[in-house]
Amino acid sequence: MQSPPLRLCFLWHQHQPDYTDDGGFFLPWVRLHAAKDYLDLLEIISDYPLKHTINVVPSLLYQLDEYGRGRKDPIQRLCEIAPSALTREQKAELTQWAVTVQRHTMVVPLPRYNELFDDLANNAWNEFTDQDWLDVMVLLQLAWVGPVSRRRPAVAALIDKGRNFSPDDLIAVMNEHLYSIAQVQSKLCKMSEEGLIEVSVSPYYHPILPLICDTDSAREARRDMQVPNPPFRNVDDAHWHVASALEDWYQRSGTRPAGMWPAEGSISMQALDVMCQHGVVWTASDETVLRNSLGSAWHSTSAYFVYNVPTTSGSIAALFRDHNLSDSIGFEYASWKAHDAVENFVSRLERIRTRLIQNKGEQELVNAVVPIILDGENCWEYYKGNGEHFLRALFSRLTDENAYVTLTCAEAVQTSAATLASASPARNKHHHVLKSVTAGSWINGTFDVWIGSPVKNRAWSLLNEVRALADWHLAPDTWHLAPGIWHGLEASDWFWWYDEKHIAPHKHLFDEMFRKKLKELFRKMNIIPSINLDIPLQDTVEHETSNAKRFDVVFGRASMHEANALTSHLTLETQENWQRIRVHLLRVPTNGEEVVLSLKDRYNLERSIMITSDQVLVRSGLRDEGYERKSPLEISIYLHSAAHWSAVVTEQRNGGRKAEAEMELSL
Repeated sequence: MQSPPLRLCFLWHQHQPDYTDDGGFFLPWVRLHAAKDYLDLLEIISDYPLKHTINVVPSLLYQLDEYGRGRKDPIQRLCEIAPSALTREQKAELTQWAVTVQRHTMVVPLPRYNELFDDLANNAWNEFTDQDWLDVMVLLQLAWVGPVSRRRPAVAALIDKGRNFSPDDLIAVMNEHLYSIAQVQSKLCKMSEEGLIEVSVSPYYHPILPLICDTDSAREARRDMQVPNPPFRNVDDAHWHVASALEDWYQRSGTRPAGMWPAEGSISMQALDVMCQHGVVWTASDETVLRNSLGSAWHSTSAYFVYNVPTTSGSIAALFRDHNLSDSIGFEYASWKAHDAVENFVSRLERIRTRLIQNKGEQELVNAVVPIILDGENCWEYYKGNGEHFLRALFSRLTDENAYVTLTCAEAVQTSAATLASASPARNKHHHVLKSVTAGSWINGTFDVWIGSPVKNRAWSLLNEVRALADWHLAPDTWHLAPGIWHGLEASDWFWWYDEKHIAPHKHLFDEMFRKKLKELFRKMNIIPSINLDIPLQDTVEHETSNAKRFDVVFGRASMHEANALTSHLTLETQENWQRIRVHLLRVPTNGEEVVLSLKDRYNLERSIMITSDQVLVRSGLRDEGYERKSPLEISIYLHSAAHWSAVVTEQRNGGRKAEAEMELSL
């Protein structure tokens, strides 16, 4: 007799922060991912008889609406300018956007883009013609069109043309982006009505719900966590995010969501109780949270069952993602051949099947489910063909109904409940009930990313300050109904980008926007904030918390004054497993000048950072290391901690003169 098929549950989480500002968007990622990922994933899914859950964040859908109403992002505004009218500053901005792509997957398939890319990356575009700039504008948009959408006639014609684009071509590709944006919601509704997908939602602005309820919950998984004092506690706001999210999708589709993927898989008993009060049937998190919650009762198959979690307001079903299996799609398979990746994925599934049978017998396959939950947008730009080859190969393999069956999250919960209801009372009594949850997220089972450092705690304290004052000084509908003003400040993304390990070219904009929105609220209340919100938040805490050790850069003999030197000193700081090495400059390099810092750890693994007048380049063998240009005279490089660094600072100065300084860095 054949074993029952292994049940699988895919959830694809679609999220972008709220980028709205002053009638526009301050970053373009909603549009670009809608054109490349959101619609295309749905199109690929619709070609296979498999079930999926698509999770959407209401603030993302709101921004898609805003594009339809004519709100524009920085790239759109640049592309409205005729190439002949672009200023040097506008060309530099367009260049930055043009090189903020994955070259081998997004640029190389467009030969003309690849021809221009080196000059763009090296800021060697002074000789570009108006036609070159027009080509850059069109090719940048084409690079952000998904593989399925590229087969639409208008897009395919532009890709075939390849170069020497016209202004009408630019209008055409921009309109194709807007077409994709307009199709996302209708496609979600149609596929949901057809039973191919279930649509779930996240709390409205993607807040870390347990921290909105009580920032002290961060200490459940890490007792040594430094949390804000006094704590931030606003359960009413948690209710608003949950209720508003459910209502938003109901207004869009006429269907009330059964499930909620909490931002970053973040749950706590209090957050679950809030969801329960609003009728949420199921939620999900990461297996690390389940492991922390079960303690010694944890087993290698524990994550493959639906759990019933009793709260003071009723019970809610919870699934827990297979961490490694989900992350293999998100972080591992991009560099693999599609066939090899699918074979590896299936072999992992078979090992899970074997463990389940060995643990409790084949009958457990009827009740077990393997949750595979990941971002449905960010990983695909690292895949050739934007992941289409991998996804089609995977979905084709999973159509073997004798081996696998795919379910939506709601179906997994319903069938598990039905199976348990038919079981004997002795077996059903305590089966898959999770009496208590240890608060945590899908990142290491903690909230470290969003709280715990001085700057993140300062952000929470400011939120607490303005929230308490708002209760006294503002009418409730002033802050409940103004998108991006109050509840938008509780979004996870502000705190994410205050984490020093997260590096991106536009990271500083999140700090600027967070402070801008805070200042607007303080201004509405005619109250002066407790700190100066005109300076970066990091700078308000550094003098209180820095453990930096200074190392002066000396070229030649210390008694000789280097009148033309570029570098003053380096500082080294350590926080847990990360270090920040800052390069402090005496002056900004002029054209042709550069500073290169080379670093070697005790294993002789080398990193280097090159600083010129207008760019910073970092080379590291570890993909999660990066840099931040805090000011024209201060550049930080973030590295995995080492006890000792051998450093060489090399300066190429005006007139061709070269100077070198060797240093040893240690705390």
